[in-house]
Order: sequence, then structure tokens, then C-alpha cells
Amino acid sequence: AAKPDPQPAEKEDGEASPSEQARALKAQADELMHKRVEYRQALSLYEEAYRLDPLPALLYNRARAHQALEEYPAALSLYERFAVDATPELLSRVPKLQELIEEMKQRTHVLAIESNVDGATLFLGGKEIGALPLAEPLVVNAANDVRVLVEKDGYHRFERRLDLVGGERQTLTVELASLETTGILTVTTKQVGIANVAVDGDDRGNTPAVLALKPGEHSITVSRDGYDEAT
Repeated sequence: AAKPDPQPAEKEDGEASPSEQARALKAQADELMHKRVEYRQALSLYEEAYRLDPLPALLYNRARAHQALEEYPAALSLYERFAVDATPELLSRVPKLQELIEEMKQRTHVLAIESNVDGATLFLGGKEIGALPLAEPLVVNAANDVRVLVEKDGYHRFERRLDLVGGERQTLTVELASLETTGILTVTTKQVGIANVAVDGDDRGNTPAVLALKPGEHSITVSRDGYDEAT
């Protein structure tokens, strides 16, 4: 006769084993996801279940919860981990996994930050990210007109607004200028919107521009196609 399936181990006091607890937590989270409510609570339950019993299937569940919360970088990372850790049988149950991964890539942007000064604090979209240099490029939600701010004592604040295009990568070079040796010039345009700015003949980007310049006299030229230059 066939032997019965082994029963999950239980502690002597009758408490459920970690794997049983994980299954119960997953069932609760699945119910929350099915009702399409309380995604954050479902994610918390999936994470606790994974801590108790790190099954590859829970990587996929966590990714779905992050996706529902529009936290696409976390979802992408977990989908990619699932693709590596899952068995062929488990992968066969998710035939559109690569489509999900590609969708998450199109919803995220890779931003590398280079800075001439170490130890400055980076803020992105009002959220503190950490000190520069970063260990690796940031993977963030794609978005337009995101404010980048870099601060450090003894230096002028660096500020820039970026479009973080989905599926693309860019490198931002942060040049912090010392308060002791430079001043700040802000160039804005009202009538024509975005225009090009040159300082002493060198292209310095578009308006609005915040430029760190050494003391002294400088030639500032603002130009745009179809308009006379302002100098």
C-alpha cells in the first residue's frame, strides 16, 4: 500500500509549523488581493509568509501586490527573482511572465547619479534617497517633471527637474559649487518658455537654469529659434 503523505511537523505544544503558518498567511493575502482591497495589508502578509517559508511562488505574489500599489521597481525586481528561482513546473503556470517583466520595465526608469562631491544628500521627488555616491543606479517609477535636489553644508544647493521616461536610462551629473568661491545665477524666461542659456560662450542647458559662477563679469546669452537673442 502507498504510504500516506507526511504531515507537516508541529511543535510539541501543538503550534502550527512555520510552513503551515505561511500557508495561512498566504491564503489571507490571496483573499485581500482577490477582493482588490487592502493591497498594502496583503503585501505585508505575503512578506511575513516568505519570511517563514521562502517559497519562490511568494516572490510572484509579492510582485503582484507591489504592481497593484504602482510600486513598479519593486515589482520588477521580484518578477525577475521569481524567473530565476522558480521551478520549470511553476514557471509553466505563469506563461506571460516575460510580458509582465517587460511591462514593468516600461513603467520604470534607470537614473544614475554622478557627483563631484561625496557625502551630499540626494532627494528625488521630495523623498530623501541617501548620500552620494550611490552604490548603484536608481530604478524608479517613470514620471515627468521630477524634482532632483542635492544638498551639502558648505555648498550651493543643486536643483534640477527631469523627465524620467519609461524603459529608458539616463545619467545626471551633479556639480556642487562651494559657497566660498562661487555665486549662483538663476536664469528664467517668461515670454517664450524654454530657451537655451550660454555663459561666456559655453552651452549651460535650458531655462530655468541655476548656474554656479565664479566671481567676476560674465556674458550671458539666452536664445530660442524664432526669437532675437538676449545678451
